[in-house]
Amino acid sequence: MIKKVLSLFFALFIGLLFQNFGGTVGVSDNVKLFAHTLSLSDPAKYRPDTTVYTLYEARGENGVPTEYYMDVVSVYCLDEVCKVVPVRLYWNMMGDFVKYELRNNNKLEKADGKPFSSKDYEKLQTILSDKNSPLRDMAIGDILKTSSTEGVDAISGATTLVIDGKATIKGATLTCYTLWHWANGLIKQHIQSVTGSILTTNQLTAFLETGELDEKLFAIKQLKIHKAYDAKVAGLVLQAMATEELAKEGLNYFEQSADEVYFDAIAKIAANGTDEQVKICLRSLAGSTKKATPAYLNRLALQIARQQSYQMVDLYLELMDKKDNRTAEVVAGTMPLLDREILIARRAYWFLQHCDLSKAQQQQLKKFERENKDYL
Repeated sequence: MIKKVLSLFFALFIGLLFQNFGGTVGVSDNVKLFAHTLSLSDPAKYRPDTTVYTLYEARGENGVPTEYYMDVVSVYCLDEVCKVVPVRLYWNMMGDFVKYELRNNNKLEKADGKPFSSKDYEKLQTILSDKNSPLRDMAIGDILKTSSTEGVDAISGATTLVIDGKATIKGATLTCYTLWHWANGLIKQHIQSVTGSILTTNQLTAFLETGELDEKLFAIKQLKIHKAYDAKVAGLVLQAMATEELAKEGLNYFEQSADEVYFDAIAKIAANGTDEQVKICLRSLAGSTKKATPAYLNRLALQIARQQSYQMVDLYLELMDKKDNRTAEVVAGTMPLLDREILIARRAYWFLQHCDLSKAQQQQLKKFERENKDYL
């Protein structure tokens, strides 16, 4: 009963803090502020219960978000009584952390009630900006384990875990952990969802032409949500699939498109893409429920004899097996592989055993079998 009363008191206390922490700092006549209500799980709590937060979006006169901010608690006490400091976090339109801010003369503290120094505040900015911080893969239970080096964090009343000194501030590990997960956690998905719902198709495709990797990935995801599959957009997505990561996201986009758009993209990548891009496409085609015609698969099969690696040959032949497409065109493309290195030749042999062959092709297969019986 006492714990329930303390929990209720704590929740009311946090609410009062945030009521006095609002405002429209940095908003001018040309910038409009929009409030988005989110139900989020707090990163430093054991229980998965959610709390309602308000994410503020600053939108410029061109209708595009310029930044987002939200007020969060820097540290939680669990069942202890401790100092709770609200912190305002800022993100850009892509959901990437930009900066933090303390208002109303609030200050962060470390163990034994020691205040953050100016260097601690600078280091906290660096910590929160590191997307690959060791804090990313740690659970709150890890942070609360006993540490003989750092001991008890006076702010949280909890023991802390020793981690890389660059990833935390001594005496404030739980604060660093909490704020890092606020800055780099699921909030990014929420922000991208809001931004994506605001931007037009033309604005998204502009990212494909001039954006960085993250912007291109974001644009492809949002174009899929927008169901933008006209020839111009599909062509820009295809051109943007220059890396393996972009190729995977691009395939997710095309897999949701109409059959003709999907098959056209696969054919173009198979003909002109890198090995990694082609592999991704062949795997997608093999697992797709879209019905490829025999004529389409036969055109792909013309490329089998040109493949130089075992893995590529295996993917092509596996695709033909899965689609039950062992036509004369496929056989003709596979027969030359019998004269290649043994791994590729043996893979071709196993495939050809299940195909209808001409007499000349049967003789060639028998000859290969006699000459390589020790490898079969």
